[in-house]
Amino acid sequence: MKSRVQAINPIWENGQLKSWTSPQGSSFNFTVLTFENGDSGEYMHMPGLQSFFVLGQEAEYEKIPNQNPSFPSKIKPIREQKEGFQKGSFKGNDRSFALSYAKDVWVAKIAAGQDFKLADCITTAKVFIDWLEAKPIAPLQVPLQPEPPPQFFPELPDDDLPF
Repeated sequence: MKSRVQAINPIWENGQLKSWTSPQGSSFNFTVLTFENGDSGEYMHMPGLQSFFVLGQEAEYEKIPNQNPSFPSKIKPIREQKEGFQKGSFKGNDRSFALSYAKDVWVAKIAAGQDFKLADCITTAKVFIDWLEAKPIAPLQVPLQPEPPPQFFPELPDDDLPF
């Protein structure tokens, strides 16, 4: 429904604003909203100034009747739905991704005790840029050698234990 907001009244209980704290620790205040079309109901929002319903302005909302008629209906704002990944919500680009990935490779190589120079990091970043931009990837100049598996347990002498 759409209607112009006619009144916004906070709910007071025992001299304090009516509020509720969720099990996660978030706090919510309750406000009674009245609209020009005669609808009214309780709106639950975070403390502070709620900005969705503005006095005198038209708002789109859903009125949900309370199962117990002695309590007011609930008012739920209808917000514009944004589907999926939104442009502008991430500030990275292909070059920043590529450098981040190359840095991860660099750190892993150094942690494994291998010699990995800055020039190697830049070369790796270029491979990632080409991959992210869907360009054909040229084979690396440096042949990749398989690393031997780590030795977690030293060789133990044979014994006469049954296991």
